[in-house]
Amino acid sequence: IYTLALAIESDARVVARRARDDGASNAAVIVSDAPLMKRFAGAFAGEWLLAGGNEPSTFAFSPTPDGLAALRRSLASARFDVVIIAVEGSDAALVKTFAPRVTTYVSAQINQRTSPGTLRDLDNVRVVDLPWLITPNLPAFAQLPHKTFANIALDRLYALGIDAFRVADAFRAGVPAQFELDGASGHLVLAEGRQIAREGTLGVFRQGQLVPLAAGTP
Repeated sequence: IYTLALAIESDARVVARRARDDGASNAAVIVSDAPLMKRFAGAFAGEWLLAGGNEPSTFAFSPTPDGLAALRRSLASARFDVVIIAVEGSDAALVKTFAPRVTTYVSAQINQRTSPGTLRDLDNVRVVDLPWLITPNLPAFAQLPHKTFANIALDRLYALGIDAFRVADAFRAGVPAQFELDGASGHLVLAEGRQIAREGTLGVFRQGQLVPLAAGTP
């Protein structure tokens, strides 16, 4: 059995490696109680340390007035190169107003079909998501049928299905010695442990739209 999944841990590891490549050493991780966000924060911290970053400072997010005041005080007492906001929905924009004005990343879970005004509050915030969503006009996708679902989670599953079909086709004659694909869900590589490792695409919010993060952007 070989596995291919849209694991949030993969996105967190991409964030950690990019932040380290950009020269960041001190990270602040603001995380809610949501299990998925704890997984995102934990995967980031693990990859960050492996890449040589300092022990990240973790701050609990509570949307209460007292909780937000405590968060502001805690963040003001230290200096950070990068901030990871591991909270869901509109809370990410709220946390951004309290966070230091440094390079900031969020989970792709905040990329929902909300109004541009809501997403505009996340301007300049970075995210790792599927190429199908960040770069839908790539020539590689031109011949593929595009569908729009009411829930963006279904768009992600649709993109995963496109890649799963192509992976299955590559395995039809037996397990390939090597496998690599720039797919709708990300860059796929046959890895150890019978896994198809997936790496998403970096994007950034600009005026309420999620666009590709230009190569070489600091």
